[in-house]
Amino acid sequence: MRLLLQIPSTIGTDTKMKRQNLPSVAAAAIIWLVCFTLFVGPVDSLSASPPSTARPSAVSFRSPLLCDGYPPAVAEYPSAKPLLLYLPGFDGTLVAPFLQFPELGTVFDVRGMLVEMSDRSTFAELVEGVLEYLEKEIRGREVYLAGESFGGILACAVASSMEADPLRSDPAGLILINPATSYPRSVLAEKGPAVASLPQPLYLFGVAS
Repeated sequence: MRLLLQIPSTIGTDTKMKRQNLPSVAAAAIIWLVCFTLFVGPVDSLSASPPSTARPSAVSFRSPLLCDGYPPAVAEYPSAKPLLLYLPGFDGTLVAPFLQFPELGTVFDVRGMLVEMSDRSTFAELVEGVLEYLEKEIRGREVYLAGESFGGILACAVASSMEADPLRSDPAGLILINPATSYPRSVLAEKGPAVASLPQPLYLFGVAS
């Protein structure tokens, strides 16, 4: 690793010179530390072992009704109802369909996937993450996949993987809500990969733009 900023090791020979140089040296040290933390990582995270090459993942799954204290869902937990997993669009939240969850909860055990903006998972990693979650939560129940926008493509890929694997149960149903099937012809398909390859500080600006 190249050292882009060097801090002077000798400040001065007398007290007056030391006092004059201390502010500039302190400022240089702060700038160096900020740059190092942004582009390399926290100082206390360094160790003798090589750094991990894995992309940071910020994907989680939750029961929106149960987590938000919806009384019927809480009373029925754990539920024996069929599992309905909602996969969101590029916003990565459960905000858009939330008003429909209580009614859906009368028939299904509603779950949802959350993807934070900081997540750098590939499409294949997202598919594998969904499959692993379903494997833990199915418990002999029927599974329905509901995908909106980007989540529609993800739901199709998950369903295809489930059907291709004889050790996995096939989904009982696939619900596609405005699926982003035109993604390969979009501007996002052209510019998205370049944004995803940016370093973490620039990545957030790229997503916002």
